[in-house]
Amino acid sequence: MLTAKRDTSRTGDESSGAGKSDSRARPLRRRRSLPGSRAVVGGFLIAAAAVGIFAAYTNASTDHRVDYVVAQRPLTVGQHVTAEDLATAPMQLPSNLSDQFAYRDPARLIGAVVTSPVRAGELVQASDVAAGEGGLGQRQVSFPVDASRAVDGTLAVGDSVDVLATYGSGPDASTMAVAIDVRVIALSASSPSLGGTSGRSEVVTVALKSWPDVLALTQAVNAGQVLLARSTGATMPIGPTAYKTPVPVGTAGPNG
Repeated sequence: MLTAKRDTSRTGDESSGAGKSDSRARPLRRRRSLPGSRAVVGGFLIAAAAVGIFAAYTNASTDHRVDYVVAQRPLTVGQHVTAEDLATAPMQLPSNLSDQFAYRDPARLIGAVVTSPVRAGELVQASDVAAGEGGLGQRQVSFPVDASRAVDGTLAVGDSVDVLATYGSGPDASTMAVAIDVRVIALSASSPSLGGTSGRSEVVTVALKSWPDVLALTQAVNAGQVLLARSTGATMPIGPTAYKTPVPVGTAGPNG
């Protein structure tokens, strides 16, 4: 009688091979997704905020002050400014004001006339001085004038004026500009007024740039009637500088 045997060797090898194949299988991993749009925008905003904070800190820690002219010692009205009267100090002024109302170069103020008192250490402003007028090299002339002929006595030191003079009277009268845009460097009260009137009068001192202006003003004061027109901030006049009363035209007859 024949007995059949089961061959288990192959089956074992195959089983072993199958086990090895299973143990070497590559594990599956979940793919990472890209960041969403909200995350990207959020990161950008954080970076921008960091840059802004850094810029603000840098700007705050930077010294933006520049040197401006200040009074080294007290300045009184009417005095001429010298180099010893001035100094510079660092400060920060609004950009729209610094160039119009303050000075950075002390040399620009040498010889200027003080029009408002300035204490030591204070900023010298444009309204405090008559810069470039009445300084060295200019002639000064004083003359009395009735307040009613000098802007009702409201002129101030530092104002600019046009000096007009009228000669003669009636139809023969003529008016001319004696000096244009001259600076008032001093004012003082004077009583009684010219001509014995009861009105107020004052002595005005102006600075003149040329010798002919000195002669013309002297002639006007002694031979004519002087009137002062305030011209502070005004443009130079355009047109004739003299005026004469027009000759009246006769009335036409009935026959034309």
